[in-house]
Amino acid sequence: FKKNSIDCYNIRYHEKGKMYRQQIWLDTGDIVIKSHLAGDDLIIDTVINSPIYYKATAFYKSYSDILKTNDTIEINNFLLNAYEENLGNPFSYAIGQNFLLRNQNSKLNLINFKSLIDRQGNKFNWFLLYPFVVDRVNNILSTDKVKITDFTFFNSQNQKSKLNLTGAEYYIIDFWFLACAPCIRDHKD
Repeated sequence: FKKNSIDCYNIRYHEKGKMYRQQIWLDTGDIVIKSHLAGDDLIIDTVINSPIYYKATAFYKSYSDILKTNDTIEINNFLLNAYEENLGNPFSYAIGQNFLLRNQNSKLNLINFKSLIDRQGNKFNWFLLYPFVVDRVNNILSTDKVKITDFTFFNSQNQKSKLNLTGAEYYIIDFWFLACAPCIRDHKD
């Protein structure tokens, strides 16, 4: 792996018309990956000369465990601390993406997160997740109002239409999507 920095790789192995894959984080240099096939999965047994592999694996395990607590403050603190620990490598953006998804509606939390992003600078702007994290945070923080009349929506007859919002100073518009379990619970009708 002759890249200049830690990076995320998609390992693919083809056998008898079947593809096995695993996404892993790796350092640069002379790396040895030992793996085996189990059912439909490519299982990574050992990665030699790549500490980030084990660091990323430990992060995802801990993140999975902490999510079970449903403690938003604890989860956010965990993510911010993990991001800060990884400021020197692009794995931070994978962590940051999780923080952003959980906090995209909280400008206060995003302001705290942006201070970490600013400390990091743009040395990893080549990384795939950089714009999905950095540009998105900057976009959210720079937007104070959305001019809803600029958008077109589908009405209940599945036809495109503009919203005609007249008569009140403020409106509440609730956006959700069909694959969101909490949205479905809240919108049974």
